[in-house]
Amino acid sequence: MPSQSIPGYKGQMFQSEDGTNFTKIAELKDVTLHIKNDPQETTTKDSDGWREFDGGLKDWTATAESLYVESDVGQDALFDALVDNQKLHFRFQPQTGPGRRKYEGTGLITDWELAEPLDERDVLDIQIRGSGTLTKGNQA
Repeated sequence: MPSQSIPGYKGQMFQSEDGTNFTKIAELKDVTLHIKNDPQETTTKDSDGWREFDGGLKDWTATAESLYVESDVGQDALFDALVDNQKLHFRFQPQTGPGRRKYEGTGLITDWELAEPLDERDVLDIQIRGSGTLTKGNQA
């Protein structure tokens, strides 16, 4: 039986200043969305020698690598948001189409790195720190 997993090349990432009008990040190569839950220990002497935990604070981060396109509005907005300390709205789509999954949240650009290797294309690496809830939904 063929795999039902989603090919990574179908993933896309978008940014928006207002949370309504999203711009695709051009030439995206890789994107990783990481969600974390910091558990709170609830172990007591009644735990029979086993540690116990409940859910705690959650946060999310993302990293993305794109081929650098100097004229791309989406990539340019990432730089501007970093230097202006502006939060942006982000949308991550494992694949595109009506009813397909999307993840959205607001975050800060914490790192913006432009690599210009001698024998390859210029590459833009960014890191995003989520601020608040990351929601899961379906594309319209």
